[in-house]
Amino acid sequence: MIIKKIIINLFGNKFFLILKKIKNYDYRFQFIKFFISNLYQLNLFFLYKFKFKSKYPFINNKYFCTKKIELEPSFKDQVNKDLKLKNYLFSKKFSLNHLIWNYPLKYLEEVQMSWGFDRKFYISFLEKNFDKDLKDFYQGKNYRVEHVWLYRNLPNSLNVNNNYHTDGDLPGAIKIIIYISDVDINSGPFSIVNNVTNEVEHILGNSGTTIFFDQKKLQHSGLPNKNKDRTVLSFLVYPSLRKKVNVSNQKPLNALCSLNPFTNYS
Repeated sequence: MIIKKIIINLFGNKFFLILKKIKNYDYRFQFIKFFISNLYQLNLFFLYKFKFKSKYPFINNKYFCTKKIELEPSFKDQVNKDLKLKNYLFSKKFSLNHLIWNYPLKYLEEVQMSWGFDRKFYISFLEKNFDKDLKDFYQGKNYRVEHVWLYRNLPNSLNVNNNYHTDGDLPGAIKIIIYISDVDINSGPFSIVNNVTNEVEHILGNSGTTIFFDQKKLQHSGLPNKNKDRTVLSFLVYPSLRKKVNVSNQKPLNALCSLNPFTNYS
């Protein structure tokens, strides 16, 4: 109380209220995110010939598209093996490399989330199957993989993301979802609000069905699982100025993004 009175007497009540806000973690996070978001916008500024173009990445007017690939049995075997890994890594609230956020731990109660697998294995898989697609979305520019997620939704489980929403990722982001298992209406399909028709669409498909979407613009959700499980491999990707991008062995689960959008590390 004495310190509070001294600050108010010296600098005024408004200054004290600003200090109080800065002490609040959520306020600090939003402030830092705003600053980092501008760096990511600057990355787009450099990539696209010094012209700010909000349309990048451009998938299509619907903000999403799908593609079907065949998954090798050996790849599925590796996925099932990696799903047993639960080597969760959480960073402290301040990091010199990543923007750290309050990861919803409840999510880990709803899904079998894997962590600690070989990121290079899955990033190589992404590059082998979707390199051209991603570079097309980024108008020929290169990209880096910010996150790789591997998880399984169990039968009769609620999806904590079952409300339609857009994501708070930074400028330039694309998400990719790959169905490892067959997904029907009973196994928690990915669902979107079509930007063109304004109608709800549930994306069903066999193993290998892949969804690319602009999560900052497309309203989306995951439906609750009824009597079947759903295994998914997912990626978060950003455009990159770098011609060569290296792969980090591990990242914190609670890292929203890299602080440096110009990094040469996925």
